Amino acid sequence: MIDKIKTLVVEDKIELAEMIAAYIGQNPAYEVVGIASSLADARFILNTLKPKLIILDNYLPDGTGINWLRKLRTSTEPD
Repeated sequence: MIDKIKTLVVEDKIELAEMIAAYIGQNPAYEVVGIASSLADARFILNTLKPKLIILDNYLPDGTGINWLRKLRTSTEPD
């Protein structure tokens, strides 16, 4: 059996986040391990559950996804 790809959905519009998660969940290769509605929630889930894939909205209540992505890519440990 192949390990599923742990996926995190980061989207502040809950209806859209749930639709994305449901769509991803239809593929047996992926497992949605969390939905975060803010960057703070996303950081916590990332550090706790260690997803391998992040579906990331850009405009969130506490910052932009692109800035967080830049930090993730340049740091050895996510903040």
